Amino acid sequence: MANPFNKGTQKYNVYETLSDMQWHCTKCDLDAAQAATFRDMKLKGVVFDTDDKNNEFKKANCIVCKQIRVHRKLK
Repeated sequence: MANPFNKGTQKYNVYETLSDMQWHCTKCDLDAAQAATFRDMKLKGVVFDTDDKNNEFKKANCIVCKQIRVHRKLK
């Protein structure tokens, strides 16, 4: 899927980061950690990967800040 957001916007930048198909810390790696950003992305057809509990995120140790944080990944 091509990036569906306008270049230079927060959602565009988040999508570009997630497009490597790796888990990313919403605090350290992404421009937006707010649920509304990810909700709006879903409305545009973006599909997020899930954890083992079927959440569209996973809590993991961040390699940057060394804390357990919410991570997101494209599916």
